[in-house]
Amino acid sequence: MRNERKTLRLMPLESDVPNAIRASGSPVFIGDAGVDYVCGTCGAALCVGMRDGDLAGLAFTCACGSANLVPIEPYADQGCGP
Repeated sequence: MRNERKTLRLMPLESDVPNAIRASGSPVFIGDAGVDYVCGTCGAALCVGMRDGDLAGLAFTCACGSANLVPIEPYADQGCGP
């Protein structure tokens, strides 16, 4: 069965993202669940095999140069988000 692909939100280039995790052409995190997080610009897989909501709030800089953010909404419904 193929994983669901979720396109990450792009962050403005002028955003200060000093703690963004840099992806260099291969997935940064690999799990065994059913969601792949992909770059909002080029579609490269940044994290594969995640559960929906895993890594919420983390920022990734793709090899293409785009800054991507994993949304926090899945946790907001459970009272765990801001």
